[in-house]
Amino acid sequence: MAVPAAVRWYRAYCVLLAALNFALVAIGVLVVYQNKGFETQTQIVAALTGAVFVPVGLFFGFTTLFLPRLPATKKSWSVHMANIAFGAASLVLAPVCIPLLAAWFKPEVKAYFGIVEGS
Repeated sequence: MAVPAAVRWYRAYCVLLAALNFALVAIGVLVVYQNKGFETQTQIVAALTGAVFVPVGLFFGFTTLFLPRLPATKKSWSVHMANIAFGAASLVLAPVCIPLLAAWFKPEVKAYFGIVEGS
């Protein structure tokens, strides 16, 4: 079966999302190293925030790169749908995610994942 266009767009979305998460890692590292003096309370808070950005960005970046490699099953369709829905909840990704989420419910996408209509 041919890969539906929505699945190809989803894969591109995952690459974009991973790039944004890895940018979050870079920002976290930058913030930590710019505030390493810890002279003021603001610098301490900024450094702690940056230190949180690094593991969170790494986790979600690698997870997002892994998701398109899941086999096309009913369960993975749900996981992908949740990934798109979480992105749709953000203001930045909503313009990409809302049309993608609408396309995710099309019969050809469901058939690609082995979901039979009416079951």
